[in-house]
Amino acid sequence: MPDKMSAVGEIDTIYHRLDTFQPDTAPTEYGYRIFIDAHDTPGSDHFVRWKFTGTYVIETKPQYTLCPLGCVYCPAVCSGFAYVNGILREGYAYNPKTQKVEYVIGLKCSCCRCWVTKFEDHPHVSDNQFVANGKYKNVDMGFVPINFYTFFEKYRVEVMQMSLSRFAFDYWRAIQAQKESSNSLFQPISGNIHTNIFDVNGKNEVLGIFYASAVTKKQIYIKKDDDMADIKTPVDCLGREGAMGKDCRLAFPFSSITPPSDWQ
Repeated sequence: MPDKMSAVGEIDTIYHRLDTFQPDTAPTEYGYRIFIDAHDTPGSDHFVRWKFTGTYVIETKPQYTLCPLGCVYCPAVCSGFAYVNGILREGYAYNPKTQKVEYVIGLKCSCCRCWVTKFEDHPHVSDNQFVANGKYKNVDMGFVPINFYTFFEKYRVEVMQMSLSRFAFDYWRAIQAQKESSNSLFQPISGNIHTNIFDVNGKNEVLGIFYASAVTKKQIYIKKDDDMADIKTPVDCLGREGAMGKDCRLAFPFSSITPPSDWQ
């Protein structure tokens, strides 16, 4: 079925507040709760979806990958490091043709620095309790954990605001309700969410939705500050068994060695 693309308003501001979480069997976790203020177009029906995406940069040390024997390093080929006379040196790599470790001019690690994208775990749609005269205040977008990886340098928050038709709004609101209540005793009964895509022969069921949105977006960068000075750095021998000792593209899902075109 066709869908109408309505005009969309603007995101006025993105801001964050320090938040804490106390797991039952683990130390206190810290992070930032992300909020927005926004407005939509005059005379609209207030059918809006927001999409929250986080991006951060990280540097790993695949030259410190641990061998099965323990604290013995087995550097990855992409790290640009190799052992020369028992010493780990940068700029060397194993040449399979000559079967020797050779120095390569300008050789650098090709899998150490990655930009990681963190996607939202559920959609966010407008709610009448947040809107007054077409303005939305204190809309909760999500949580950014504070740890060594997310704030290795800085963290970018991006929020997209999308206009929706009534059908698309109901579709995404139903998904949001199911996602948010998945761990609740009062979880709504799951079932087929209505779609506007159908088989012309009427024989097959379809999942998904066709919709069209006008889009606007806003970004902020949260920088590493003095309050994060006590974050533990995972660089000891055992710590390198984790993400720090891997190709960053493998250690972090949805990562790339190429920065976003609009990264600042």
